Amino acid sequence: MSVDPDITGQGVIANYVATAGIAVLLITIHFFVVYQPALDPFRKADYPLNQSYRPNPIDTTILRTMRRIPKRLMGARKVRVNSQVEKGFTECILAMSDLQIVTGLSILISGYTQLPQGLSSFHWMVIVDLAWFSSLTHLACLTLLRNHLYNHSIQRIWRLFCMAALVILLTVALSFTGGYDWTSLSISSIINKDAALSVIRPAMCQTSSGTRSTVTYYAMVFSILLMIFGFVARIVKSHKTMSVGIWGKARAELGMQARRLLSIAFTWCCLGSSRKSLKRMLFYRPLLTTFFAARLFLDAWSSMFLEVSWLVAGFVWGTIRLFGVLRIVQRHVRGNNTLSGFSMLQDSDEREAGWGFGQVVALVLLLAPLITIIKYFTHGTPCTFNAPNT
Repeated sequence: MSVDPDITGQGVIANYVATAGIAVLLITIHFFVVYQPALDPFRKADYPLNQSYRPNPIDTTILRTMRRIPKRLMGARKVRVNSQVEKGFTECILAMSDLQIVTGLSILISGYTQLPQGLSSFHWMVIVDLAWFSSLTHLACLTLLRNHLYNHSIQRIWRLFCMAALVILLTVALSFTGGYDWTSLSISSIINKDAALSVIRPAMCQTSSGTRSTVTYYAMVFSILLMIFGFVARIVKSHKTMSVGIWGKARAELGMQARRLLSIAFTWCCLGSSRKSLKRMLFYRPLLTTFFAARLFLDAWSSMFLEVSWLVAGFVWGTIRLFGVLRIVQRHVRGNNTLSGFSMLQDSDEREAGWGFGQVVALVLLLAPLITIIKYFTHGTPCTFNAPNT
């Protein structure tokens, strides 16, 4: 198999993974340090406060707990984040969001142009995994930037349009991987010859194979549904009409009806009866538990903490999957019950995959997001810690 250093080169892989990792780190720090759950994400710039807005209780509880830790460690009476830091985080996340959408589209478009030339399923899988990083981080950026995009509707439109293009391209790309049975062999040190041949087979030929792994197929379906659902959820969260006018009002109406039903059930089951009555135990308590469980689920689904957790988990899973796929070509191949010297990489290909011109350039380009971060955070003081009471 011929190695394409523009796809699987060490510098290229390092660039994509490190760029996505920087975005994940920025988003995580922003949530724990800067994010204010009490602020309405659809507030206008000249009207920052909305007294009727209900903050997410999960975000409020987690952030209150986590932000008490530096106070206890440093003995500070109050920790206040400078407004310049909040603006710097917003600008950095905007820049990383744009970078992720560009890198995701570029790697997918490049992959599609090479499909007619017999691009192998191995390289196609690497392309899909790299594009997964871009889509994952960009979706998370869209949620964090809700207020900025709400006040800049043109930016919201073209970002959602670009994200829609990325989702469509990635969905089609993922559909090819339903027959890639060899991806489940990344944990094995030895693979059979048939599996080795399927690794180097052209990517588009895999879809016509007779048998397919159930695990691989359902993993592909799950990834596609997760991508589409995530994008639709970001569309809803980015528009006040859908997020508040439709979803918010529907939830409020359902909550009111549920409370009314609970009130009727309480009157019928609990008034005039003991705490251990059969009606209370078999009807009211399960109904009350269901109500609180549904409310907890909805609060968790709309929380920023779940968004950040999903992002970190997706990044870790994607990294493990990517490097597992990259290690497949280094496996020993078994044929006719004997280990053979068959190698999927030729010596010349291994030399091409070294640190050539393209790999060094890709690695040096990592300085671009770092310079952007330094630029936005060197215009103000990061944090102000008030002195403790004496």
